[in-house]
Amino acid sequence: MKKNRSNRKRSKKAVSTNSPQQTPDPRLAQIYHQAHSLQQSGHLNNAEILYKKILKQVPNQPDSLHYLGLLYLQKGDLKNSAKYIKQSLKVTNNPVFYCNYGMLLNKQEKNAEAIKVYKKALDIKPDYAIGWFNLGVTHKELGEFYSAELAYLKAISCDNKYIKALHNLFAVQTIQGKEKEAMDTIQILQQVSPDTIDAFLNLGTALYSSGGNTNIKKAREYFKKAQELNPDSLEVYRALAGCAEEGNDIEYALNAYENILKIEPNYHDVKIKYANCLIKNHQLTLAEKKLEEILKYDNNNIFAMNGLADIYSKNGDFTKALEIYNKVISIDDYNDCAYAGITDNKKLTEADRNIIIKLNEICKRKRNSMSYFSLGKAYNDLAEYDNAFEAYKKANNIKNKYIDYNLYDHSEFVDQIINIFNKDLIDKLKPHGNPSNVPLFIVGTPRSGSTLTEQILASHSKVHGAGELEYIKELATDKYHILNKEEKYPGNILNISVDTITNEARIYLQKLREHNADDSITRITDKMPGNIFYLGYIAILFPNATIIHCKRNPIDSCLSMYFQNFNSGHKYSFNMENLVSWFKDYARLMSHWDFVLDNILHVYYENTVNDLKNAAKRIIEYCDLEWEENCVSFHEIKREVITASQWQV
Repeated sequence: MKKNRSNRKRSKKAVSTNSPQQTPDPRLAQIYHQAHSLQQSGHLNNAEILYKKILKQVPNQPDSLHYLGLLYLQKGDLKNSAKYIKQSLKVTNNPVFYCNYGMLLNKQEKNAEAIKVYKKALDIKPDYAIGWFNLGVTHKELGEFYSAELAYLKAISCDNKYIKALHNLFAVQTIQGKEKEAMDTIQILQQVSPDTIDAFLNLGTALYSSGGNTNIKKAREYFKKAQELNPDSLEVYRALAGCAEEGNDIEYALNAYENILKIEPNYHDVKIKYANCLIKNHQLTLAEKKLEEILKYDNNNIFAMNGLADIYSKNGDFTKALEIYNKVISIDDYNDCAYAGITDNKKLTEADRNIIIKLNEICKRKRNSMSYFSLGKAYNDLAEYDNAFEAYKKANNIKNKYIDYNLYDHSEFVDQIINIFNKDLIDKLKPHGNPSNVPLFIVGTPRSGSTLTEQILASHSKVHGAGELEYIKELATDKYHILNKEEKYPGNILNISVDTITNEARIYLQKLREHNADDSITRITDKMPGNIFYLGYIAILFPNATIIHCKRNPIDSCLSMYFQNFNSGHKYSFNMENLVSWFKDYARLMSHWDFVLDNILHVYYENTVNDLKNAAKRIIEYCDLEWEENCVSFHEIKREVITASQWQV
C-alpha cells in the first residue's frame, strides 16, 4: 500500500499554554495539567475524561475547551474538534488557539483559510515561532516553496534551535535546488543538543527524514533516548513505527501500531497507518475491516479510501479500485496515492497524457519516491523509456536514503547457508522428515514469473494457491521453538534434533491446512520468493515436497525489480550496486541447491509467456497432477493476488 499524505508531510505543531486560564480552583488546575500531560503522550481517552470533568464545573474554561477540541482532531473527529476549538476562540483571543484552529482547517483541506488564521495568530504575536512554522507547512503543501522557506526562516529567527523548522527548511531548500543552503541547514540541525523527550523525538524524526545511514543511526539513538526518558510515551512508539515502515521493516511497524492501539483504540491516525501496514503485510481481510470502521464515521477520509481501493486492486477488482481513486482525486486533485493507484491499475495510453502532466506537478511539489515510481510507470506505458528510467532512478535514490542494507553482510549470510547445507547434512537429516507431498514451493527472484506459475497451478481443481507465506522463515529462525539459543539461522540447523524436525514439519502442515482444509485439495502452494534461502531446510522437513524455481533473464529481472516500489522487504532493490550483488548471491545459491537437491523444476518466464500451454503442461505433469484446461484460463478465475504482479495477472 502506498503511503498516504499524512505519512509524508511534516506535521504541524500542536501547541499549549503553560497554565490553564480562568481556573482559580487549584484542584481543577491540577486535573488540567494531568489531562494535558496524558494528551501529549498520546493517552487520549483518559485525557478526554479529565477535560470533560473540568468543563462540567467550568463550562467556558478556554484551555479545556480548546485542548478537548484538539484531542478530537487527533482522534479524527473533525466535527467535535471544530465545535470545541471555535467555542474556545469565543472565550479568548489566544494566538496558540488560532494556530491550532489552522491545523484543523488544514485537515479539512481548507489551506487558504488556514493561512488567514495563522496570519491572525502572528498579528497577535509576531515572534510566535510555531505560528510561522505552521504557516510554512501550509505554503509547502500548496507548492509555494519560496513562501514556505521564508516562513521557516522566520520561525528559526524566533527560535534558533527549532528542530522541526530546521528540518522543513532543509526539505524546501532541497526541492528548490539550493544545495549549499540545504547542507548548511542540515549541519546546523546536526549540532543541536537535545535535552528533553520532545527534543530527542523531534530531532530523531528530522534526521531520519533527511536520510542517509549516519542520520538514520543517529535518529534511532535519539528515539531510544526519548523512550528511556518516557517509556510510556505512545508518540515515541509511533515515531519508531513510522521509521520502521519507511525502512520497509513492516513486521516491527505492525507490532508497534498494535501496541499503541491496545492502549488507545481510537487513535485515528494510527488506525489508518495500522491498516495500511496490514495491507503491506498481505492481511487484507483485517485491513478492510479496519478501514471500513473509519469510513463509517468519516466517509470522505481520503487515506482510508485509498487503502480500500488498494485492497480492491489486490483482489482483482480494478474497476472498483479506479472508481475510488478517481473519487479521491475529486476531493484532492494532488493526491499522489490516488494517482499512483491509477497508474498501477491500468496501462496508460496517449489519452491519459493529463495524468503524466499531473504526476510531474506532484513530483515537483512533493519529491517523494512513490510519485516518481508512478511517473516512471506512466512514461513506460507510453514507451517513453528514457523519461521512464530517469523517473525510476530518482524514485530509487529517494527510497534508498531510508534503507539500511549491507551487501557484504548478505553475501556472508549466503556463504554460511552454502557451507552448512552440504549434501551430507541434508542426506543425513532427510529420512527424519515428513513424507507429505502437500507442500508445493514456488521460488525465484521477485518479478520472475512466480505469480504467473502459481496462478496456473491454483487453477487446478486439486491445488490451492496460498500465496506468499512467512512460515518457513519463521520456523527456521526459531519463532515457534528455540533450536539453539547461541546460534541463528543457518547455524542453528547444525544441532537440530529429530523431534524438532518432526515438530517443525507438523506445525508447517497445520498452518498450510489453515488456508484450505478441503480433503480434495492435494497440493497447496507457498510462493514466498525468500524461501530460496531455506530450500535445504525445506528438503529436510519435506523430502517429497515439490520445488519449482522461476527463472528470468538476469537483466530483465534486475530492471523489473528496480522499477518496482516494493512495500516490504527487498531492501537491496533500491540501489543498483546492491541489486546486482544480491542477484549474484541468488544465482550462486541456486547453483548450490541444484547440486545438493534433486527435486527442483526450473521454469523459464520467457517460455511460459511465449508458449503458455506447453509450459503449463510441463508444470502440471511435474507436480503429478492430471491436466485440466482451467490451468491456461486462470485469468477467468477470481482469486486474490497480493504481489506487485496483480495487474499483469
